[in-house]
Amino acid sequence: MADRQFLLNSLSRLRELARSDEERLANAREQVRAAEALVADAEVRVVASSRALEAVETRLDSLVHIPAPRAEEAPVDADKQPLPVVDLIRAYLRERDEATTAEIITHVRRARPQAKPSSINPELTRLVKRRHIVRVTTGVYRLSAEHEAGLLPIL
Repeated sequence: MADRQFLLNSLSRLRELARSDEERLANAREQVRAAEALVADAEVRVVASSRALEAVETRLDSLVHIPAPRAEEAPVDADKQPLPVVDLIRAYLRERDEATTAEIITHVRRARPQAKPSSINPELTRLVKRRHIVRVTTGVYRLSAEHEAGLLPIL
């Protein structure tokens, strides 16, 4: 008789636990759905902000011409190929702790006057996606710890 009562009590307790676990699972799934909605919203805002930033930078570039470097600023070796934009960006960030998009664009334009902000920004994004640089905050970049440690492949 005691075994039967023990089993009935156990059955009752296990049913309560199962209901409780089902409720927790439902709550967790709802939290995941809410988090996914927040992520989707944030991704839309990031894309919109990036496009707006690029449009303003392109417009600014058309209004404020950055002069080509003088011969004494950037000697040109006829046999030497110009450095790729990504290498110019990484070299510039190696020299400082962090830099703004405008500073990076100015640096790249000094080395490669034909470069436009609309072609430099995608390179920044590519370097961020490949974890070579880190976007500290909107428009501010620095080299990633992984890149500085030499843990990433060369682009």
